[in-house]
Amino acid sequence: MKEHETQTVASSVLSSYNKAKHGDGFFVAASPSLQSRTCWRRYACMQESLTVDKPKENLIRAGEIFMYSVWLQGQMSDLTILKNNPGFVEVFVNNPEKVPDAFHKERIKYWEKQFFPVKEDFKTAFSGLLTESEKQDLEEIFHVRNMIAHAHISFGRDYMLFRPSANAQKEKRIFDALQLKTVEDQSDPMIIKIEFWRDEIYLNIFNTMKRFDEICLERISKSINVPHGRIR
Repeated sequence: MKEHETQTVASSVLSSYNKAKHGDGFFVAASPSLQSRTCWRRYACMQESLTVDKPKENLIRAGEIFMYSVWLQGQMSDLTILKNNPGFVEVFVNNPEKVPDAFHKERIKYWEKQFFPVKEDFKTAFSGLLTESEKQDLEEIFHVRNMIAHAHISFGRDYMLFRPSANAQKEKRIFDALQLKTVEDQSDPMIIKIEFWRDEIYLNIFNTMKRFDEICLERISKSINVPHGRIR
């Protein structure tokens, strides 16, 4: 591969890192369409306000994505608790000024959990309502969050690096969830390169999280008679 040759990957959030070419970039074949004018206005305003360089922008966007995942985790926790304890729903909905004591105790238990067990409990509780595409969105959010949490960061680079656990099955799950493709002269063991300063990559995961919140969690909330705004 030539020194500055780029690799194109279809529908990918991230790309496998090439050990021989630390400066190479990897691009997504097609930018995801924005889902609303509101999203576009928000993004445009953000771009106008950001005058930082690529390494800092990469970190800022990674932090934003991570905090959105924390927000989604909290929503999934509340919905799972209310699904498994239907007696909590009426009091929880009708008295927004105060969280019921019994619900509070269950919520604290969930706050102590990592994203993975919360995700699995949520999938179990609402197994009959989640579509396959929503399950895929959730897996993508989980893996991107996990990569941010365990990434190697340098202020001298405009990308972060992540090494999946040394387990072939885990690597395959990441490849499947993020639709990654191998590259020529790929590092061994595999390393994933994360470049959120690239608009198409950032907007891809941003729109996935936005869709999961506004469509999936909205519908799940209605299924148990809880206004979505009550747990957002």
